[in-house]
Amino acid sequence: MANKEMIDAKEDKVVAVHKAYKITLEGTAGLIMNKMPDLSLSKAEKKNQARVDLVECERLHWREKAYTENGMVVIPGENIHECMKEAAKYWGGRIDGEGKRTYTDLIASAVICDSVQTGINENDERELIPFGKAVNGNPSKGKKSGCKVYRIRPLLPIGWRGTFVMHVFDSRITNHVLNTIFEFGGTFKGLCDWRPTYGRFSVVSMEEM
Repeated sequence: MANKEMIDAKEDKVVAVHKAYKITLEGTAGLIMNKMPDLSLSKAEKKNQARVDLVECERLHWREKAYTENGMVVIPGENIHECMKEAAKYWGGRIDGEGKRTYTDLIASAVICDSVQTGINENDERELIPFGKAVNGNPSKGKKSGCKVYRIRPLLPIGWRGTFVMHVFDSRITNHVLNTIFEFGGTFKGLCDWRPTYGRFSVVSMEEM
């Protein structure tokens, strides 16, 4: 996409501009995935559902909870974008010359993230492993519901890596702002499930394309 600029007539400065960045992340903690199941099938269409023990079902189907594209494990761009929005809010940095306005709305409106390509095959038994834990079986009633169920989810061990392309459409989102937001996001927010205990990361490289 060619670079395009739009002039803010009121301020007489460039506001909208298209920049693309190639970014590589490295996990400083393991990353846990939990893709929603296929809801297109009714319970009646799922074979042997009533006869399969719930824990055994977790053992059989945990790998299906990984995010994949064409047989390769990915981290959805929506996860990166949500992490950035939460990080911008947590940081609280204000836009120069715009009073108390922070970068949260700018990140929400002017940033698009492609999926993170990890280079891991969905059947790789070393880089994608099962992680089991007893969790709240009825989160709608809070942490004290007393109902515990065992869940198994796909885990990328600490040290995972992934590369993605990010598009920025506002010149007020500078390289310094992006680096700061990623630092806060990787340290305090994380990606995917059971964050920030899991899913924390650091930026290995960020190159403008």
